Amino acid sequence: MRTFFTPTILSFTLFALSLFGIGREVWVARVFENIPPLFDVSATVYFFSYAFAHTEPLVQTLLFVALVSVCSLTAFVQKLLSSFRGITPSSLRANS
Repeated sequence: MRTFFTPTILSFTLFALSLFGIGREVWVARVFENIPPLFDVSATVYFFSYAFAHTEPLVQTLLFVALVSVCSLTAFVQKLLSSFRGITPSSLRANS
């Protein structure tokens, strides 16, 4: 039971729940319809900052939880990939 509550599982669960909550609170299709062209960086930054500032506190909290969860999952993947750094095909053949 202890291995079920690892920080990675907790981060993934929080990320999934926050996305679910955002989907229930925000009309996501309308957000995508109103996004300016992504190559117009200043308009895109203004759009998202204005949208974030004028949304409900629950949505802001869910977005923050999603961001923190993604950062935690990114750190886990980086740690996981760095553990493979010393593995080479010859070291795998030597162990078998």
